[in-house]
Amino acid sequence: SYLHELLQDEAACKKLVRKVNWTLMPLLCGTYLLQYIDKQALSYAAVFDLFKSTKTTSDEYAWLTSIFYFGYLVSEWPSSYLAQHFPTGKVLSYFVITWGSVLMLTAACHNFTGLAICRFILGCLEAPIVSDSMPAVVRSADMQIDSLLMMLVGMWFTRKEQPARAGIFYCFNGVGSMVGGILFYGVGQLDGFPVWVRRDPLNKLENMADSIQG
Repeated sequence: SYLHELLQDEAACKKLVRKVNWTLMPLLCGTYLLQYIDKQALSYAAVFDLFKSTKTTSDEYAWLTSIFYFGYLVSEWPSSYLAQHFPTGKVLSYFVITWGSVLMLTAACHNFTGLAICRFILGCLEAPIVSDSMPAVVRSADMQIDSLLMMLVGMWFTRKEQPARAGIFYCFNGVGSMVGGILFYGVGQLDGFPVWVRRDPLNKLENMADSIQG
């Protein structure tokens, strides 16, 4: 058969693996990088004017950090079930697109309630992407649910090839740390563009006036 002939052709196998690498790995690495920046976005905003603009206290900020992982716990099993009973690629795409949409909506929040809702939903949507990297504190001993990214790696690579690919995209946590820090440093230096803006007419007029005066 064609598959048997392909497996016997070493050059063709290498070409196929190279094509899969250049098609799949950038998507996995980019997704992992963005999810790390997403997790840290609240921390970056806290350095600037998050507390003042949203009238959030230190205790409420701690809850915003915790409620994210409550969403993880709620969504892990249902999302894993969906990925195993429906096309994994489509399930992952829906989760990522919805996750990005909710993250953009987070910028419209102007109080603790709105932030908490968005953070909980973000936790639910990120659970299938990085469920295997949850802190040990919030994982049960018998929870053996791999992330959707690992499921894709298992589908496209052999057992021998999987550890290296998983290590590559997991390293993008560190890349996300570097990129996110530089990105938010740049945003924080912009004049007339608050990092966290309350979306009300009075605030908009004040910001416009400040920009004109600057």
